[in-house]
Amino acid sequence: MGGSLAEIAGLVKLVMLSLTISAAMSREIAKMKLTIIMLAAVLLLAGGAKPVWGEYTVKGTGTVPCGTFLSEEKSRRGKDMTYFDYMSWMLGYITGRNYERGLRGLPSEKRKDVSPDSTYYAAVKYCRNNPKKKLYHAMEHVYVKDLK
Repeated sequence: MGGSLAEIAGLVKLVMLSLTISAAMSREIAKMKLTIIMLAAVLLLAGGAKPVWGEYTVKGTGTVPCGTFLSEEKSRRGKDMTYFDYMSWMLGYITGRNYERGLRGLPSEKRKDVSPDSTYYAAVKYCRNNPKKKLYHAMEHVYVKDLK
């Protein structure tokens, strides 16, 4: 919950005062006033709430800035360890997203026929256009927009 104990206590006092005052008013006005106060309380307390699917923590290679990724891509020779490090993280990202989609009852195999190389080069393309972003931003874009 987003509210502190002091905020909650203040809201309870406000509601109690409102109910006392409302007793003297007509029922319809009292209901409307109570509804507005409760809505305000919910909005205040929900202010610190986090969206269920909107936030996550990125670990590992995905935190690398696109500029670093592109620099390493430019200097690599063939499919070296750097390539496989990035590729492994990218494929793990896709697997995790597919798993999460499956848990929500959404199709999770729509990207099963995409080659690892096309995934890698789609991330390279995104990073060239967005060098200040991070690799996980590239994969978010690739997963949602490029891989079909």
